[in-house]
Amino acid sequence: MKIYFCKHGYFGNNIFQYIVAKILCKEYGHQLVGNQSELVNPINVTDDLWYRWSIDKTLLGHADIFLNGFFQRLDLLYPYRDYIKTLFHKDNHEWINDSVRISDIANNYETTDTPDDDEIVIHLRLGDFMHNNYNSHILHHEYYTQVLDRIYTGGKVTIISNKLTNHTEEQYVSRFDKYGAVFRSKTMLDDFNYIRKAKRVVSSNSTFAFIASFIGDPTEVYIPWTNFYKEQAVYPFIDNCSIINARCIDIYSNTVRNYL
Repeated sequence: MKIYFCKHGYFGNNIFQYIVAKILCKEYGHQLVGNQSELVNPINVTDDLWYRWSIDKTLLGHADIFLNGFFQRLDLLYPYRDYIKTLFHKDNHEWINDSVRISDIANNYETTDTPDDDEIVIHLRLGDFMHNNYNSHILHHEYYTQVLDRIYTGGKVTIISNKLTNHTEEQYVSRFDKYGAVFRSKTMLDDFNYIRKAKRVVSSNSTFAFIASFIGDPTEVYIPWTNFYKEQAVYPFIDNCSIINARCIDIYSNTVRNYL
């Protein structure tokens, strides 16, 4: 039997979809395929059915599977974390999306700089999280500053983000100047693997960031919870992992948005 995952969204979203496909391959012996046309009378697996499968694992083993969701639940992935981490190696040439293979991620990992052990690596998601100035999903800066005020002791702080595009975004980032933060924006894979290598991570509310730390080996992680996506769930996957309620903000009007 076979399984195919629909590549909704961007890179971070696609990693979740790929991981869930591999978990189901592991559970049932399905073959991961690259074209939906290879499936015969598949079960359409949505986020809701994925959650129900986590309770009753007999639901999906009898047919081809079409994964058609985002599957962004760290709580359901946590029992498979050790297995998931073994997937990310140079000899795995399976595709995450139409342009990136697992082997691309693994090869880039070897050439990406390694953060210092005590370095605090922060991920910011601006840009598209503005949602065209409607329903902003950008984290209120208070989430980051409250965490940094608690854990910053004068060491190196690195901000990972897409390149800033306007003065308003620069103003938002300037709030980290008092921590001596260094801004780093390289290729998508380099940014992803830098977070993945970091020991101390202050994640954004982006799947790009918290899945990077999930498949890495951090010792300290902070993840915001905004309740913006109702089918998403974060989870403390190491002992020193804090889930922190956070608000969002429209950085152009300073309108605070609370989805909790």
